Amino acid sequence: MLGLAVGDSLGATHEFRRPEDVPEGPLEIVGGGVFQWRPGAPTDDTELALAVLEGYRSGRLDLGAVRDAMLRWEETDPNDIGNQTAFALGYLRGHPEALSLPDDPDAQGNGAVMRAAPHGVMTRSPKEAFENAFEEAALTHPSWEARTSAALVAAFISYLVEGTSPEEALESAYVLAEEASGGDVRRVLAPAEGYIHDPGGWTIYTTRLALRALLDAEDFRSGVERVVRLAGDADTNGAVAGALLGARFGASAIPRNWLDALLARDVLLGSI
Repeated sequence: MLGLAVGDSLGATHEFRRPEDVPEGPLEIVGGGVFQWRPGAPTDDTELALAVLEGYRSGRLDLGAVRDAMLRWEETDPNDIGNQTAFALGYLRGHPEALSLPDDPDAQGNGAVMRAAPHGVMTRSPKEAFENAFEEAALTHPSWEARTSAALVAAFISYLVEGTSPEEALESAYVLAEEASGGDVRRVLAPAEGYIHDPGGWTIYTTRLALRALLDAEDFRSGVERVVRLAGDADTNGAVAGALLGARFGASAIPRNWLDALLARDVLLGSI
């Protein structure tokens, strides 16, 4: 979870930019960007992950609690909120008994995968992590692509937290995902072949990029910096990659100055 928040805050500075706009040298959490963030302030990526954590207060996932936490967050007039998420929360506000949106194959934004990490941390098995993330993603992003991206990342994190090697963890997550979803997950969500800038917020791109970074990284810093330097949707891409890298390397591998800069650090630690 700390890795997610660090990747989010690092990326927030460079959101909607191009790679050549990112300065050379070590990246720091300095805020700014198009939304003029305070240094270390959480964006929607971290704040909606916290909403998912609210759903685990009883020890098991409570979708109603997640929905209600998201709606309360929306009432705070956040600086940034994705188009699909904004639409979904409007729908849920008008349908107070709903725990999902109607199926929509076009809802392929990365707003569900960005908040998938809590499922990998708070569940008792990779299978439960996958199932919970797949179900919870439909609160806002009811497409196979968005739901499966979120669920694969959650299961992968669960395997990594258990101590499984990255390669074995990813293979196990693919097997689980294909058995559960019936799709060609291994092909659609294969690790990216390279590090290519994409300004959009497509769940497939974000997930594949994070998988590539996780498999290539020698340490947390180099892995998350490589993703953030691509700019584009840098906060979400950084958050997903940071969550995976944090699960692989552990909180002790995250640079201390980055952790100290997080304004939501204590809230995150108190929610786990």
